[in-house]
Amino acid sequence: MGKVNVPQLEEFPQKIFLAVLMLLTFIVLAATVITRMSSMPIGDATIVALAFVTHADLATLSQASTGLKTTLLSLSFAGGVLAFYIFYITFEVMLSGNIGYYLGGKKEMKKIKELKNHYIICGSGRVGKYLGDTLKKSKKSILFVDKDEETINKRKGLGFLAINDDALEEDTLLQAGIKKAKALAAVMPNDGDNLLLILTAKELNPKIKIAARASNKIIVNKLKNAGADYVILPEVAGGIKIANALLGKDKPDNIIEY
Repeated sequence: MGKVNVPQLEEFPQKIFLAVLMLLTFIVLAATVITRMSSMPIGDATIVALAFVTHADLATLSQASTGLKTTLLSLSFAGGVLAFYIFYITFEVMLSGNIGYYLGGKKEMKKIKELKNHYIICGSGRVGKYLGDTLKKSKKSILFVDKDEETINKRKGLGFLAINDDALEEDTLLQAGIKKAKALAAVMPNDGDNLLLILTAKELNPKIKIAARASNKIIVNKLKNAGADYVILPEVAGGIKIANALLGKDKPDNIIEY
């Protein structure tokens, strides 16, 4: 997913502390002003300020016992803090200019969760790009997974669903719906990464069909032993395609031009 400028989980304590501090400061200032303007004792002025800030009923508070008054104010205060925090976070997201992108990301994740019998392409480089374009022409449901944000954004710009994360992580593959997927393409540039990806994918979904790219013949058997149904060496496949074109073995319609 694209990155959105919203508070992360680890930032929550700092954010909530700042919100509470600002609210308490406001209450103290309000109580001080009320005391000076009405000659009201600071304790009573603080209760009045709390009542207005937290929307607690002042008449109910004045008639309640000390214990009940403390409970009611605590509940109202907690509600006020929560409401303030929600407003604070919403305002922060709006100021970041990413609220539309955030909502779009939520919509995209909903579509990803609904995928079934889809094709997961792990690696959105040149091989992944042409693979995606070809599958798209066949009306297949496609999902790209890559930790390179730039290439993922390019795929999204072309209308593809995509996840910007590490395909070697189990959580990422589960998010990609690997258990419901029909096939997976391991087309990352590093043979070792593709090998690890195949092992992880087969562990999560033993029935999934896997095609992999390899840059070295030495690793072909290892990829197959790991669970790849097909292993393609792009350079070899390209060389054969060029030879067939020069020898006239391929019909013009079968010759790929870019």
